Amino acid sequence: MNYNSCTPLHCAVSSTNATLVKYLISKGADVSIQDECGRTSLFLASELQRWNMIKHMETALCPVDTRSVDGATALMVAAQSGNLKVVEELLKRGANPDLAAHDFTMALHLAIHSGHLSVVKLLLKVTSRNAVLAHCTHPKAKTGRSLCCLAIDGEYLDVLKLLLSSDLGNYILHLPVHCDGSLLENKPHLGVLYSECSPVSFLLLTKLNDLKDDILIYLEVLLNHGFPVNVKDKQSLPPLVAVMLQPGCDHLISCCVDMLLAHGADIEYTTICKMVPDPLLAACISGNSSGVLQLLRVGSSGLPDDLLRYLITHGHLDSSPHMINMVRLLLELGVTEPALYSRLQQYFPEASSDIQIKATAAFLASLQVCSLQKLCRIAVRRLFGHLLIPAMEQLPVPHCLKNYLTYKTL
Repeated sequence: MNYNSCTPLHCAVSSTNATLVKYLISKGADVSIQDECGRTSLFLASELQRWNMIKHMETALCPVDTRSVDGATALMVAAQSGNLKVVEELLKRGANPDLAAHDFTMALHLAIHSGHLSVVKLLLKVTSRNAVLAHCTHPKAKTGRSLCCLAIDGEYLDVLKLLLSSDLGNYILHLPVHCDGSLLENKPHLGVLYSECSPVSFLLLTKLNDLKDDILIYLEVLLNHGFPVNVKDKQSLPPLVAVMLQPGCDHLISCCVDMLLAHGADIEYTTICKMVPDPLLAACISGNSSGVLQLLRVGSSGLPDDLLRYLITHGHLDSSPHMINMVRLLLELGVTEPALYSRLQQYFPEASSDIQIKATAAFLASLQVCSLQKLCRIAVRRLFGHLLIPAMEQLPVPHCLKNYLTYKTL
C-alpha cells in the first residue's frame, strides 16, 4: 500500500491499465481491500466506468456492496456516472439497490440528480418502494428527501416525467424538500418561517430565472399530475409565496400565478401578518410591484396602508430600485396614515442620490393628501375584504367602477 492506503490494484484501475488489472488479479491481488476512503478496486472501477476491468474482478469474487467511508457502494457511483452496462452488471452480481449512503441517498437518487434516464428506468424496476419510502422520509434525510425535486434541480424534464409515470405513488412523489439556508439565502426572515418546499414551490423558488419560459412546461406537468397548490402546514412554503419571492421576470411570474390560481391556489392564505395574506406580503417585501398589482386585481384583500406599515415596522425598506418602486406603487394606490408619510419623508432621501432628492421630495409632496376617490376605494375594499369580487359579480356595478375598485385602473 502507498500513503493513501491504495494497493497496486487500486493504482492499476486508476491508470486504466486493464492488462495490469487482469495480471494482478491472476496473481492473487486482494480485491476486497479498501483505500483510506473505503473504496475497493471494484468501487473505483465502477466510479471510473471501467467495464473491461469489472469483468476481471468477477472471477475474484469481489464483494459487491462494500461501502466507502460515506456509506456509498459501487452501484451508487455507477448510477451517478450513468453507465447502464456497469449498473446492469453490478445488479446481476447481487448489488443491493435498496441500500443508502450515510446521508440516506440511494443509487436511484444519484441517477435522478445526474439525469441518467435509462439508469433511472432500470433502478425504478428493481428498487423496493418501501426502501425508497424509508430513506426519503428518514428524519435526517435532507438532500434526497424529494425525488421530484432532484429531477427539477438537475433540470431533467424527461426524468421528472418518468418518475410521475412510475408506480411510486403520490405520497413519495409529493414529498417536500427541506428548506436549507441556500434556498432562502436572500430572504433570511422567511427562512425562519418556512422549513420545507413542495416540488411545485421548489420549482418556482429556484428555477424561474434558469428555466425561463420552460418553467411553464415543468409547472404544467406537475399541476396536471395533481401536485397540490396549497399547503396544510405552516412550515410549508406555499407555491404562490414562492413565485412572489422572485422580482423581475414579470411575464413569467404572471403566467405562473394564473396557472396556480386556475388550479385553486388560495390567495388569502394568511399566517405571517393577520392583515395581509402571505402571497401579497411576499410580493411586497420582495419589491415585486407587478406581483402586488396582479394579486390585488384578482381579489387579494390586503391594503396599501397595511403593506407599507409592515415594510416599515419590520425593517424591510431598503434603497434597492425594486423597493423604491414598491413604495411608489403603494403611495399611488392610496396611503391614508399620516405616520407612514412621516417615515417616508426620511426614507426617500436615504434611498436616493443627491440629484434625485429634490425630484423625489416633490413626488412625495404631491401624494401626501390621499384623494377622496382613493379614500372611498380603500373604504370599500376594507369593508368587503376578499369578498369584494364575488360581491361585484352579484351587483349591477358599472364596469369602470369594478376596474377602479380592483386596481385595474389606478
